[in-house]
Amino acid sequence: MIRFIVLGIMLVYIQHFSADNISFMNITPNLLLPLIIYISIFKKTVPALIFAFLLGIVIDLNNPACFGITTFLFIVIAFVLANIKSMISKGQLLAYLSVILFTNFLFFLFSNLIIYIFQINQTFPIGEILILSIYNTFLSVLMIAIFNYINKLSIRLKEY
Repeated sequence: MIRFIVLGIMLVYIQHFSADNISFMNITPNLLLPLIIYISIFKKTVPALIFAFLLGIVIDLNNPACFGITTFLFIVIAFVLANIKSMISKGQLLAYLSVILFTNFLFFLFSNLIIYIFQINQTFPIGEILILSIYNTFLSVLMIAIFNYINKLSIRLKEY
């Protein structure tokens, strides 16, 4: 779990300082959401919830106007995914892709909906939400494959 904490810290810095460089149509992806999805599905429930809380707080500290939204959504996502992971068998790639896409869509939908409700003069960008969900799902699949490789690599290193 230590390697995922270090990875989370690195992703926070990448998200904060250089995520704009990989933006698509001026829409910046959330690089921490794939880590929350991975840990919630493939690790134990309590560490996933604690990890989601801490990463959410760190992201919310960088955006005080919407403090708590990311933390709340990360915790809800971690809780829901931790509870449905037993329903998905390990070989079902389509089920995992569906969960990743649905999670991304719900995260961006609810975060924008909460911002729309509580901030004046905001528009509700449903088109951007759809584009960002698909783009972030693509990044999530790539990043989860990398996380899985890192996890398998560390298991192989322990054998030696």
